[in-house]
Amino acid sequence: MVHSSANHGRAFWRPENMARCLTWTGLCFTIALAGCGANNHDGTSTENGAVSQSISHDLTTPEGAILSLEDAYRTKDIEAAVRCKDFNIEAKLMLQKLEQDLSDDPEILAKMVEVLELGFRSELKNSGFPDFRDIESTFSDKKPYQGRDDIVQITEHCRHGDGTTTTNTLVVARAADGWKVVAVPE
Repeated sequence: MVHSSANHGRAFWRPENMARCLTWTGLCFTIALAGCGANNHDGTSTENGAVSQSISHDLTTPEGAILSLEDAYRTKDIEAAVRCKDFNIEAKLMLQKLEQDLSDDPEILAKMVEVLELGFRSELKNSGFPDFRDIESTFSDKKPYQGRDDIVQITEHCRHGDGTTTTNTLVVARAADGWKVVAVPE
């Protein structure tokens, strides 16, 4: 069946289609909040954790973007965390996974960006920030994501204060204002 862009966009926002999208949105929030930290639900302030000192904690590199997001989690700064993410690229990747035509519709894309950012903020407010106290991060295996140079997949290795280690694969995208962490559907 062929739909015009306008009709196709309206079809996307039907309850049965939004339910699938919101399930993916929930999955993306889980991925975005995962990293190497465990959720800290007690509401207490956290100390700054140890991280790799050789990487600048800014948005000039993929690794720096990840570390900046983790710094925002440590300080429980929602605005800083939002600045480390790119919901536009996240929305495009998610919509492309659902159906290619959806990511080309500016109205649908704008609504999805809004849903993703509001959901991210809500998750941090309601569930708390991931706990990145006493974590030292190193990175390896940086490679293009789906053959794209503007989006990379990178492995983060975390050593926790108790000596345990965890490994996570994260995705970071180059935006106009630097590298940003994105959650992608599997």
